[in-house]
Amino acid sequence: MDGLMSMSEPSENVLKQYGNRINGLWKDGVLILYQAVREGNAHIIGFLSDSLQAAEHTDTLIQLLLAQDNDTPTAWHVAAECGNLKLLQMQWELAKKKLTAEDLSNKLLLAKDNRGQTAWHMAAECGNLQLLQKLWEWANQVLTAEAIRDELLLARDNNKQTFLHVVATRRNTEEFEKIWDWTTEKLSPEEIGKLLLAKGPHELTVLHVGAKKFNPELLEKLLDWATENLSPEEIEIFARLRQ
Repeated sequence: MDGLMSMSEPSENVLKQYGNRINGLWKDGVLILYQAVREGNAHIIGFLSDSLQAAEHTDTLIQLLLAQDNDTPTAWHVAAECGNLKLLQMQWELAKKKLTAEDLSNKLLLAKDNRGQTAWHMAAECGNLQLLQKLWEWANQVLTAEAIRDELLLARDNNKQTFLHVVATRRNTEEFEKIWDWTTEKLSPEEIGKLLLAKGPHELTVLHVGAKKFNPELLEKLLDWATENLSPEEIEIFARLRQ
């Protein structure tokens, strides 16, 4: 099927037939969607969407986008976990047409998997800076300032990790510096201090993790920020971690 679709566009009649069939067996559609996302198959995802829309089964299309399985809440998370920006963007464009602003916020951007992670955490985990930048762009379009602060920047997963903990483990200085810029743009100095000193897995702070993985220039930058913004007690913690 994928080969045929890559060579020619299905007729409206064919789309309606498949749309009606997927609507009647929509759980099969969920399985096909997950598999297509994992394989990076844009043809199949587009075909599912076009078929359901041609047959006027918009509700089923929304169910497919938001359906849960045992591993991840939605195909949205699957795409983020795989680091597939193209397919994540395709889903976003579909969702914008069919979902309310509230559902875009709560059922996509802020939806969590069984580890308590949003797509934001997953993008940080796979180290895909382009994907993170796109998620950040969408978040600023849809989410309130409070949601960005509390549900993205300060949120913890089930393992007590903030997104900064996740990024710090990546040894990717460029990625951390970009996210650091976003963090200082949106959070107060007090909130940033708590974020940097928050204890994650094994009671380690971001600075514990970063002290082993960041380059000296980045550690110096963080220490300069701490000197200007934190209390003497907190600065002492930073200095000890840097040694």
